[in-house]
Amino acid sequence: MKKYEIIEHPLYEKAFKKLRKRYKNIESDIEVFLNNVKTPDDLGIELNQMFIKYA
Repeated sequence: MKKYEIIEHPLYEKAFKKLRKRYKNIESDIEVFLNNVKTPDDLGIELNQMFIKYA
């Protein structure tokens, strides 16, 4: 299986910092999510090459 590289954008880091104040377990929730992503289909449904529909 392909291992995905997660790149944290500065905008993501700012939003994450804000959410961490409200949701104490968000770090572990994100870690579980990232460990469960094994294929691109786990992220959403590809409608065409430019669009992905997220569930």
